[in-house]
Amino acid sequence: MSKVAIAKTEELTKISKIKLDIHQLKREIRREKEALGKLVYEQAKDDNMVNFTGNSECVIHVERNNVIANDVLERENEINRIKEEYN
Repeated sequence: MSKVAIAKTEELTKISKIKLDIHQLKREIRREKEALGKLVYEQAKDDNMVNFTGNSECVIHVERNNVIANDVLERENEINRIKEEYN
């Protein structure tokens, strides 16, 4: 019985750490989207710019967002692997 409890505790600890990482990554995604939104707003307001194709600042924010989103997916897959391992 104690082996089962220890295993479950290890599983929950690992998953909790990963969920914390996911939460922090999602906060980074929100910050990137906010920065992108501010950039778009300022460009549209000040420069009357409506086409952001090739705008290096926009591309950087989008790429960062994509990298972070992929990190979130990897962490979620890791949670699934841990659950399978302990079940």
